[in-house]
Amino acid sequence: MSTYVQSLSDGALALGRAFARPGIYVLALAALAVWAVAYQVKQPYVVDVADMAHHPYISGFHDVETRPDDPTDRYRWSTGSPTVFIPGTGNQPVVVTLTTIGARPGGKPPPVEIEARGQRFTVQTAAEQRTDSFVLERGDALDGDVRLRMSVPAFTPPGDPRQLGVIIRRVEVAPANFDLRPVVVPSLSTLGGLLAGAAGLFALLAVTTRRHRLALTVAGIAAALGVAGIAFARPETAFLAGQLPSLAGWTFALGLSARALLDAALAGRRNSGLAAAAGSLAFALAFALRFGGVTYAQFLTSDLVLHVHNVQSVLQGVWVFTEPVPDGTLVP
Repeated sequence: MSTYVQSLSDGALALGRAFARPGIYVLALAALAVWAVAYQVKQPYVVDVADMAHHPYISGFHDVETRPDDPTDRYRWSTGSPTVFIPGTGNQPVVVTLTTIGARPGGKPPPVEIEARGQRFTVQTAAEQRTDSFVLERGDALDGDVRLRMSVPAFTPPGDPRQLGVIIRRVEVAPANFDLRPVVVPSLSTLGGLLAGAAGLFALLAVTTRRHRLALTVAGIAAALGVAGIAFARPETAFLAGQLPSLAGWTFALGLSARALLDAALAGRRNSGLAAAAGSLAFALAFALRFGGVTYAQFLTSDLVLHVHNVQSVLQGVWVFTEPVPDGTLVP
């Protein structure tokens, strides 16, 4: 027990020394500056409403359907209050483009009322597929997401208890100007989440390895990966950033405890410090990868689809699931 307590004390001292040095603060300021520059890379964002990979970006929609005469044509009916949410895009004037179908039996195609950033718009649908665009101004400059809240007069078709609005096939949000101006104001929540993740990783390595330079180097690599995420996969990075503060806290606690347990278990053995450092770090990172992965928004969607397909297979009489090995042979 004394070795365990002593290890916890040593870990706390190592953490204090690590944060007493200026390196982590210089890295944090540099990371924020570079992330802000990365936000100036402008690109469009597209949500294909019927694509299950885009399911985390939508709410207020019914399940995916297909046309009887064309199984490849997939679509979703909205409810009366659908929402499309694209996180972490940064604040800038954008052009929003909606592709809709407003056909309904015995009635005229309805309008779609849209509210975003405190601004209101009306899009008139048509019986056939139609595409409409409008310019969404900055609004609150600190609002780093695009959230389109829509209102549609709903109807209930004969023999169907659902409340149906319109078919929204696609939503695109593109910069109004791809030049350097206007400047994109970064999403503060995304930057805060990434900063918490980098700091948490630094703290984890500080208490597990007790090596300040290694901890600072790995945190710098994580910050560099954040640059790539912001520049090329911004909404996905925003989803991840939202997880990082709590994930970093749990991972740090597990890493500190694991280091103390291994120090106690390996006390007196050769290279016990190195083994305890490697084992506790591996354990904490394995937890972060596993827990972070299963709670990531898009993983939840893909995992749900996998289970739905497995249930469908069981209902069709398939009880053994197979996957191909590298030579193409199917094995259970």
